Amino acid sequence: MLPKENEIVEKIDTVPVTLKDISKSIFEGVSAKNILMHRLLIPEEGGSESYYLCEGLCKPVFLEPEIIYPYISGAFSEKFAVHPSPYRFMLPCKLSDGIQKKEYKIIPTEELKFKFPRAYRRIMEFKNQFLHDACPLNSADYSIKETEFLEHLYVPKIIAIGGYHLQATYDAVGNHVFRNGCGIVLKDSSKYPYVTCLTARSLDSFLLYVNLK
Repeated sequence: MLPKENEIVEKIDTVPVTLKDISKSIFEGVSAKNILMHRLLIPEEGGSESYYLCEGLCKPVFLEPEIIYPYISGAFSEKFAVHPSPYRFMLPCKLSDGIQKKEYKIIPTEELKFKFPRAYRRIMEFKNQFLHDACPLNSADYSIKETEFLEHLYVPKIIAIGGYHLQATYDAVGNHVFRNGCGIVLKDSSKYPYVTCLTARSLDSFLLYVNLK
């Protein structure tokens, strides 16, 4: 590390309160089993909320907006705020009846076919034409890995996404899906702007260092 970076880390090391102390949860972003099946592109010419471009099928698709969420990756995260991204993410999941905490489960195939027929048809078409798989549809075909992040889908969070230069962004609304990074939910929601500011200003030097403490 550079001398200035060493100085920053040394100063942080003297701070008695760590990110772990003020965080309610630190969790991984989404890791899709098949990213092209879930990621969609908003057409440049615009259109209705249910009109997207499927990168795998290379054509427009119409989907139910109830299971479509804003999606950001390392290339589209910015400091202090979530900037508009040209991508959306399909999450065919539903909230389960968990007593202790919120739990999300993949929507079963028959329920998906009945409640979200457009998404069902697209998944079937994607599976048959892009994956060349003619077997009957199974929920495992469109499931996603590591669904812990769904517990915090609708709460404000700091999104730290890895890349050549790490970046932190503040998801004030709480409905953004992100990939290749970690989400940080604070115990005190009033501290989000302050912690995000500190994180973003010095992220290249010490974000992972603080997280590991």
